[in-house]
This record gives sequence, C-alpha cells and structure tokens, in this order.
Amino acid sequence: MELIPLIALAGTALHLGLLFWLQVRVRAEQLAPRLRRWLGVTLLAAALTNLAFLLPRGESVVEALGTDALKVLGASLTLALLSGLTYVFLQRRGSGTLIILSLGWLAVLAVATSQADQTLLGTDGWLGESVSDPYAPGLLTVAGWLALALAGLAPPFLVLYGARLPEVANRTVLWLIVIPFPLMGSILAGSGSSGLVELGLLGLGAGLAATVFAVVRLQAVDMRRGLLLAFASATLTMLTAMVFFG
Repeated sequence: MELIPLIALAGTALHLGLLFWLQVRVRAEQLAPRLRRWLGVTLLAAALTNLAFLLPRGESVVEALGTDALKVLGASLTLALLSGLTYVFLQRRGSGTLIILSLGWLAVLAVATSQADQTLLGTDGWLGESVSDPYAPGLLTVAGWLALALAGLAPPFLVLYGARLPEVANRTVLWLIVIPFPLMGSILAGSGSSGLVELGLLGLGAGLAATVFAVVRLQAVDMRRGLLLAFASATLTMLTAMVFFG
C-alpha cells in the first residue's frame, strides 16, 4: 500500500479523535466556547482533507472537479480556518471577515477549476506548471495561500510587539511556537508533489495535535525558552518554504 493513503488514514483518525476529545472530554471551563467551536471546525476540515487523499485519484467528484483539485480545496479551507483561529485565540477581531473572504476565494477557485480547459490543480508538478504556462486556478491558489499564511502569522508578531501584560505575551509566544507547523503542513499537503504531500499531512496532523494540546493544557510558557522555540519554529518554517518554493 502506498504511503500517502496510510498517512491520510492515520490523519483522519487522529483529527476525528482530537475532535471527540475536544467536544466530549474537555470541560467547559477549560476552553472558551468560541475557541472550542473554531478548533472543532478546523479539526473537521483537516479530517475531510485527509479523507480526500483516500478517494480514487483523478475521479470526477463534482462536474469537472476531480479528486486532485478536491485535495487542494480541502487543504486551502483548513489553511483559512487555521489563520482565522489565530484571531480567535489571540482575542482579536477579524476572524469572521477572514473566513467570509476565504469562502468567496474558494468558491471562485472551484468555479475557475471546473471551467478550465485542463484539470491541472492538485496534480504532480502543478505549482511549477502554473507559473511556466500561466494557469489561472493555480496562480489564484498560490496567491490565496500567501495571503492566508500572512494573515495567520503576522498578527502574533504585532500583538507581541505591543503586549504590555506578561499573560498576553506568553499566550502570543505559545501561539508562535505551535501555529507555523499546521499552516505550512496544509500548504504542503496541497502541493501535489510526492514527498511534500506526505510531509504536509504529517505536519498538519502533528501541528494540529500540538495546537489543541497547547490551547487546552498549557496556560503559560517561559518567555526566554518560548522565544527560542519560536525562533526555531520560524527557522524550520522558512527552510521548509525554501524547499517548497525553490
């Protein structure tokens, strides 16, 4: 059996297990209702994204939208929810606007993909081909990914810069430690490239598990150690991005 279906099957079980634990085992006083709901929807989207990798490759699902494109759409939805989760966790405004814009972008992307002359989105090497021979759905996807990654990573740095209370700074550092991994994992999962997809699914699963654990269990972190871990996390993310886009 190929590696991707095995990872996707394990990822589906992991995300559904985390969803069950979050909704059933975590006490109400441990987590704000809005944060619980947002985490739950994000875990569900991640589980559905993994399920897409278990469908027969190339089979048409909706009109001219095949399973390869469905994987990209699922990963993109997960990325959007993760970016919105940043605003919810940091208690900042903008999560609703971000998700509405993201859903509009996904709708346009789905229509553009189904109407395109060729079904390239999500296939092996689609990123490079979208640039070398301009492919509108591919370019639209990459632009959305970059915008969502920026939307998910920029606010914590801004909050940390202006933080006056240690509690706020600690929460922000905690988020900077955990969030880059599922963000990058969702992007790599939609890359369509062998090797990167496996890495992306693993990163998404491990990153979301760490995120849920951190949000529920960890209340504070040591600032110096947290900053070092955040720096290491950012460095790893940059190296992964260099491999991905290089």
